[in-house]
Amino acid sequence: MELTGYLAVARRWWWTLLVATWVAGIAGWVVASSIAPTYEARTQLLVGPYNTDRETLAASADLVQTYSELITTDPILESAILESGATLSPEDLEAATRVTADNTTRILSIRVQDTNPQMAATLANKLADEISLLASKGTNRPEGQIQQVDFAKAPTDPVAPQKSLIVALAAVAALIGAMVLVLLVEYLSAAVRSEDELTRITDLPFLGKVDTARSLPTTSRALIDNDPESATAAAYRLVLAKLAFREGQGEPVRAIVVVGTGTLSAAGQVAANLGAITARGGRQVVIVDADTAEGPVTRIFGLTDRPGLTDELATGGQDLTETLERVSSTLSIVPRGQASGEDQLDVNRARNMLASLGRWADIVIVNTSPLHLSAGALAWAQAGDAVTIVATLDQSRRDDLTYAVESLRLVGANVTGTVLAERRRSLGRGRGSAATATRGAGAMPAPRRSPSPSPSPSLSDRPGTVVHSRIAQLPASPAYTPPPPTPGPTIVSYSSAPTTPTVVPPMDAGDDTPPDPPTKPRRTTRRRRQAGEPST
Repeated sequence: MELTGYLAVARRWWWTLLVATWVAGIAGWVVASSIAPTYEARTQLLVGPYNTDRETLAASADLVQTYSELITTDPILESAILESGATLSPEDLEAATRVTADNTTRILSIRVQDTNPQMAATLANKLADEISLLASKGTNRPEGQIQQVDFAKAPTDPVAPQKSLIVALAAVAALIGAMVLVLLVEYLSAAVRSEDELTRITDLPFLGKVDTARSLPTTSRALIDNDPESATAAAYRLVLAKLAFREGQGEPVRAIVVVGTGTLSAAGQVAANLGAITARGGRQVVIVDADTAEGPVTRIFGLTDRPGLTDELATGGQDLTETLERVSSTLSIVPRGQASGEDQLDVNRARNMLASLGRWADIVIVNTSPLHLSAGALAWAQAGDAVTIVATLDQSRRDDLTYAVESLRLVGANVTGTVLAERRRSLGRGRGSAATATRGAGAMPAPRRSPSPSPSPSLSDRPGTVVHSRIAQLPASPAYTPPPPTPGPTIVSYSSAPTTPTVVPPMDAGDDTPPDPPTKPRRTTRRRRQAGEPST
């Protein structure tokens, strides 16, 4: 795994690593606080005279190591314990005593640790007295004399435990352990964890990474089309640009099949967002909810009580235009439907259904069930112009992806690539906002009930388009009636007679020539007052 792979793992599991480090640090601090503090006292001894001839100084240096070993012998330790009144054994005092000898300076340093600072100083001084007494017996030569040059004093600061060191070591150990555990989970996990892994498993072009909501939206307001300037919408537009043409052929794609993998797939949200953004560009778009198990597109647009695809399949029909529900002037939905049962669909019926929609729609987007749950998904994939596989980050399993790719290749479907969907709490974060987007042209209207729905724009005027007789008069869905167009401003100008206003009609939508500016009144308010005329 490369460095970028480790960074991606750390980003996904940052909360686990942070909690593990934080808990271990607190645990280390608690343990360190429960340990009794230990104090250390030090005394220093000089072997030999301060200043004498070179031979005497050399002999004194040779004795430094001998005295350092004698200090930790049992007779010396027992005498120091007896003299100080400590409740220690010679073994305990030997473990708490550290002696260092310097042959160059002829200095012996005795350090004693104890939980009582005063007892530590007393034991260090008693050990110094005992070794001095031993050195003075049997000889009066100057090179063997010992002088205590620095007496031990009761320390005020403990030397152990070092709380900061313990906390740091515990936190680092926990971080390393958590990272090892996370890497083990990543290695053993069956879910797709990154873009590189998705490309390696499917051996297909990667079309892009998009965001979806964590839970399925229940209203079209949740579509990222409501915030077209966001980074999320830009990611969907990039996927559309890659899907717009066949690879290496330059042939436009009219029918796009979006296939999900595994349960709780994000393919429905991806299909709804792709359709909404495409319709925003002014092209006629139809989204077919062929996921007969979940019906995500139907639920997003609130069309669960409408007839749809399953009803057409149950009656043996092949014309889906009878089930269209218009949600905006450029976007229509074929709901899942009310009929139950398996989706008995073959390739020929799927092609005929797409052909019935393609006679008046620019693009048809079909959202299918996962391939391992529905045989009809393969029929839609064969009938479509382009097929894209949607994998959900940290949820789609590798074996499901492998099965989907093998199945699509087996039936000869034109699989253009893969899309990686990541579930997030909120969508549309970027430069724009939902409020700004809904004021723009082509924004999807808010779902609402209308007692008298306004008719949708006629499609018969489109050049080269054959429109179904029912579609040409298809009314807008009562649940999603577009608001009536706002009339243009009325401009009032005055002619030579100020009491006779002339109304200039608003500029026609198809006329690029702006209206003539209003005629400036000849008399000002001040002149009217002087003439005795009422001001307007």
